[in-house]
Amino acid sequence: TLGEGRKVILLVSKMSGNFQQNANTSRLKTILDGVGLPAEEIEEVDGGEEDHRERRNMLFEISGIRAQYPQMFLVEADGTTKFVGDFD
Repeated sequence: TLGEGRKVILLVSKMSGNFQQNANTSRLKTILDGVGLPAEEIEEVDGGEEDHRERRNMLFEISGIRAQYPQMFLVEADGTTKFVGDFD
């Protein structure tokens, strides 16, 4: 586990028509599952959904990367969000 109050945010787009982005998202989820990260410590944000636009834009601002999926972030216990990386 990540520790008390910490979680991973996966920024994905289920509406992406980009085969490589979809494949990379699937691979990243498989990797996280393989290392045994509990599902309750992973929050998935679909950047293609209208309801998530504000959150997506905040995450884009943190990473400095727009319209590229997946992106992974770590939320610390104090609420600080850090960009971990994209699939590349």
